Amino acid sequence: MLRQLLELAQKRDGARQRSPWHDQVEAYKEEWSNFIEQEKASDAIPIDPRRVIKELRAAASPDTLMITDTGNHQTWVEQYWDALGDRMVFTPGGFAGMGFGTYGVLGLKLARPEQPAICVTSDGSFMMFPGAVATATEYDIPAVWLIWNNHGYVSIRDQQLGYFGEGRELATSFRRERNGELFSPDYAAMARAMGAQGERVERPGDLRSLLDEALRSGLPYVLDVRVDREAKPLATASWDLPPLPHPEPNFGTFGLQEE
Repeated sequence: MLRQLLELAQKRDGARQRSPWHDQVEAYKEEWSNFIEQEKASDAIPIDPRRVIKELRAAASPDTLMITDTGNHQTWVEQYWDALGDRMVFTPGGFAGMGFGTYGVLGLKLARPEQPAICVTSDGSFMMFPGAVATATEYDIPAVWLIWNNHGYVSIRDQQLGYFGEGRELATSFRRERNGELFSPDYAAMARAMGAQGERVERPGDLRSLLDEALRSGLPYVLDVRVDREAKPLATASWDLPPLPHPEPNFGTFGLQEE
């Protein structure tokens, strides 16, 4: 059967006919691009997630391999990252365990050592397997981790708020027991303790230079980027969590589009 498929493929002239469906998809892409462009320029502190992706895309070469972990950051990357080639973006979808990308970036770099490889992970996912940085140091694997630090399991927090209402949050924000303030380890210091490079990023104006440095250093590098935890990605789909009714998407053909 595979031989027959190959013969059919070889008989094709290679010309791809453009259909009305292609035009419709292009219109969707243009609509989405126009919608998101303004937020990419935000100078807000904590850093707007869209600004992070804009600066990362500008700093990364076209052949940069991107892998995500599981969490809020995954949705942002899937919606905002521009893939410039085939087999350049790796994401675990909806059923992967946290930490998939934190270690997976090592596999990407070993498989394609000639290409830069970066993992966009989160504070929650990174803490599942922080030892990946020590492995990278031990075996001289120049991977880059951008930690989407929003002080919690924020994708789950947003689900809780969406399904149960404001104030209905349980065990999803990282807070100090005594005073309730948001808590975060110093991931840059953790990276340096494991022999890698590490920097904390709190101002959007510092993103480009530090991303340039990390991607061109040839060393294992961790960037602890403090992002706005209240910025929520648009829902273009929905999770199915029976017996709860799922919320409808708020962007796209079946969603309500903001002006």
